[in-house]
Amino acid sequence: MSRGVQNARLQAMASSTRKNIVTQVKTYLLFSIHFSLQPFPVTEQALENFIQFLSMNFRSPNAVKNYVVGLQSFSSIKNWSFPDLSAQKFRLQFRGIARIMAHVPTRAEPLSPTILTSFLKFLDLDSSYHVAMWAVMNIGFQLFARLSNLLPPTHGSFDKTRQLLRKDVACSSDAIIISLK
Repeated sequence: MSRGVQNARLQAMASSTRKNIVTQVKTYLLFSIHFSLQPFPVTEQALENFIQFLSMNFRSPNAVKNYVVGLQSFSSIKNWSFPDLSAQKFRLQFRGIARIMAHVPTRAEPLSPTILTSFLKFLDLDSSYHVAMWAVMNIGFQLFARLSNLLPPTHGSFDKTRQLLRKDVACSSDAIIISLK
């Protein structure tokens, strides 16, 4: 298969999916190196052991399955054989891991006014950065806003169609109007 075909298959995926697959394949390669296994094509025995390894190092059975599916996608892009995940032994292994891990997501404790005001002792209100952070915390608290409506997830990923802009805040003598997207 040509590199052009592989590249076309890769480009069919979102960049975030490609990044996830790179992480998942690197993890599998490190696993293979550590246990002196031939990494590709993935064998049933290697996959069974990789699944077990992941289950001992992750908190969520869904994370384990994500890594395996990412490895399967990579193998598909490369046109390499990959064990059938619908086989009974893999279905049983995933089901058993889910029961063993008994992953129950826990909700974060709600932010209370007491907790919010306790942040003040860590802030220097002479710093414009700290004042801006205090404003974001207060606005988010008062509006029950999602963090993604207020701040970008990373430094370089600001999206003016999602995050709060200066023009989205209007002040009058007795009110503040905030437009969330």
